[in-house]
Amino acid sequence: MPIFDYRWMDDAPPYPDPVAHRTMAELTIRVGDTVATEVYDRYLREFRNHVFVPLSQVAEWAVLHWWRLLHEPAQASGPQRPGFAARHDLSHAGFGFALPQVSLRPLGEFVRAVATRSSPRDAALEFRADADALLRRDDLEGELVSLVEAVLARLRETGSAFPDLEADWRAIRTADADDRAFCRAAALAGLDPYDVPDAAADSLVRFWNEIPESMRRDALGSAPADALDALCRWLLEQTELLGEAASGEAWAGIRSRTRRGEPWDPPWERGYAAARAVRNELDAPPGPFVLHDDGSLAIHSRTVTAPSPGPGILGCVAADSPSCVIARRGHEARRFLVARSLGDYMGRDEPGPGVLGKLDSPRQAHSRAFAAELLAPEAWLRAQVGGARRVDPAAASRLAAELQVSPWVIQHQIRNHGIAEVPELRPAAA
Repeated sequence: MPIFDYRWMDDAPPYPDPVAHRTMAELTIRVGDTVATEVYDRYLREFRNHVFVPLSQVAEWAVLHWWRLLHEPAQASGPQRPGFAARHDLSHAGFGFALPQVSLRPLGEFVRAVATRSSPRDAALEFRADADALLRRDDLEGELVSLVEAVLARLRETGSAFPDLEADWRAIRTADADDRAFCRAAALAGLDPYDVPDAAADSLVRFWNEIPESMRRDALGSAPADALDALCRWLLEQTELLGEAASGEAWAGIRSRTRRGEPWDPPWERGYAAARAVRNELDAPPGPFVLHDDGSLAIHSRTVTAPSPGPGILGCVAADSPSCVIARRGHEARRFLVARSLGDYMGRDEPGPGVLGKLDSPRQAHSRAFAAELLAPEAWLRAQVGGARRVDPAAASRLAAELQVSPWVIQHQIRNHGIAEVPELRPAAA
């Protein structure tokens, strides 16, 4: 099913801008099985499944933000980078015409599309869709390519010129392999690949060449672009320390025997599956999970000062074990980070050390889901909640105390698994 479906409006009312007039269309946007452009028009007092918008403006927005739109990841917690919404939310693509709030958030080989109910400030419209779906990045990119080229073809056919769009699109489509690699790396760092100062470009290239491939993407996506040199030094120091730290010898065998889900499953589902498999392998009793400091199941951890600036980085995991260095945190948050390091080790598909951070990337989503399910298993929570429809904050705090996790972990486990309703709680640091 296409994400974008449109029909040119040859009978569109006159509009001062000839480019906008000649590319006016009825546009339908879908997020999974949901029509994100389902709208109630308060002025006309009617429902419809499309909006009226010049596709030239949607094409211009997509081309302007191309590399970051497809490759810049979101932060799973805390504030987003400055301008993130303008680069990833389709409601910013109308330039005065109303579009729904559909956030397109790159997630590795996928893009997470989230539609949110909204009412544009200057339009008598109510967008009514709430949806959350995973799209294949290649599918989204293919549809955007088709849309941009259809807009340019339409303008040529109608004798209208949009030379800036033509030039920018030509630069994207004719980029060679090295240029495309640089553009993707710049996008990960939140930079416009066509407007990177020389000093920042040098830092980016150094970072890419010196940091292990297994860490590059998540580290670049987690740090401020002006902190790459300091972060590079910090990561190299920590990975050297990890090379000297040994965890229990049993983990390698457990990892080899543990089924980690199917490659096409969402990363959080793979994280849940891996945690359940580990608990089963260890024959762990329901409820609290013991993280060992010694013996064959030890997870070596060392507390370090987090890189500064770089609040999105919370630690590193060794290349060949769950050994980790983690930022200084309280007891519950520290347990969660150690469990995340085990999840990173259990779930990785490529050799080399890993990063623990706040990024919304496949690897980070996997380790967060793994830690949540390892420390606060769904089945145990269901048994504790029973048939209750709602879990109040006091009950969530009691469950958290018994499992030695933050109430935030309980909140998310209960919500994500559809166990019951739970009010918004104070988020944890990890």
